[in-house]
Amino acid sequence: PKGADAANAIPAPKRELKVIRPEPIYITAESDAELGLDSYDVYTLFNLGNDCIKKKDYPRAIKFFKKLLEKFPRSLHLPAALFNLGLALEQSKQYQQADRYYQRLLSDFPNSKHITDTRFRQGECLIKQKRYAEAQKIFSHLANKNLPTSSKLEAISQLSLCLIKQKNYSLAEDTLWMGIHIY
Repeated sequence: PKGADAANAIPAPKRELKVIRPEPIYITAESDAELGLDSYDVYTLFNLGNDCIKKKDYPRAIKFFKKLLEKFPRSLHLPAALFNLGLALEQSKQYQQADRYYQRLLSDFPNSKHITDTRFRQGECLIKQKRYAEAQKIFSHLANKNLPTSSKLEAISQLSLCLIKQKNYSLAEDTLWMGIHIY
């Protein structure tokens, strides 16, 4: 704007400049007959693993994500690959293995955007393994976090389930009432 309009112009908001560092692409020339690939990179393995999850082909998804972890251990996709590998293992009823990968995600990437979802999934795996006291700790932690109401209620209901399974009926009832009051 020029003249009088320039004096009244609203300044454009300052935008924070963010440096985007793309992940280097490393393509391995080795073929993998088991996966049916002549060559691959981290993106190929990650996307094929995700496609297999969508198709409910969990055994094949597990292979893609494990190969990604093996060949690209420093990938920016590692947190998501660990989470998705855990999901595929969980859907294959390999709860102990899923828990192992969820735990790795929690310990290696404590600031990942997947942490809350990972804790929920890990708690579910512990319940499936009848490890109710351990699951109780996870869901108690989640129930006390500042989460959206639906997530908080999910944590409270799972916490109550853990308490019931441990025959702590009075605390389970109190916990359920807490959920009702939040709702």
